[in-house]
Amino acid sequence: MSHLCSLVIGTIAVVAGGCIHLEQKISIKSENHATFHVYYSVPNELAETFADSANPAHLRYRELFDISQGRKWYEADSGIAITRYRVFDQGDRRHVRVEGRTDDLSRAFASGKLGSWRLESLDNVSRLTADTGLSVKGEKSPRQTEHLWDDLYLNLIIEVPGEILKTTAPKRKKKRVQWTFDTDKNAGFLTQPPEILVEYKH
Repeated sequence: MSHLCSLVIGTIAVVAGGCIHLEQKISIKSENHATFHVYYSVPNELAETFADSANPAHLRYRELFDISQGRKWYEADSGIAITRYRVFDQGDRRHVRVEGRTDDLSRAFASGKLGSWRLESLDNVSRLTADTGLSVKGEKSPRQTEHLWDDLYLNLIIEVPGEILKTTAPKRKKKRVQWTFDTDKNAGFLTQPPEILVEYKH
């Protein structure tokens, strides 16, 4: 559970619990080139708690919610170039919006900065998979930690350059697939880890 959001950003730990709202979109343009955006937010009260510099356990959180440090972290040793990084408060939540691109997609995925995606290619077919880390299976007392996942929302979107041959995504339109996980509507994915897969021609 310490890597709840490893699929999408890899670094927001379980300490954010189910309070996190997160959307990631990766648009693969060619075999090596892609653009992406990552939008996430947490309640302002939680944001202020994590902003406490006296707590070293929250260092990575503070980095991601700081424009300068966040850009530096994403771009370091990843082949990623950040084109936009915003941090702002809206309503009762603190939001981060990150947009970027890469001309070395394999390196970007290998860095873990975009999450636990794995891209494999054979002949003219590519296979993209990911380990969501979205499971409380094996917890000693899952009912005792169930409240931690209230209001958890994750939305994952992948766009590919060629024909989709196979996918586990419940939503599919032309060259776009989408997975949405929302504990307010269905928390079943917490005990049954979802399979994230899309195969496509390139």
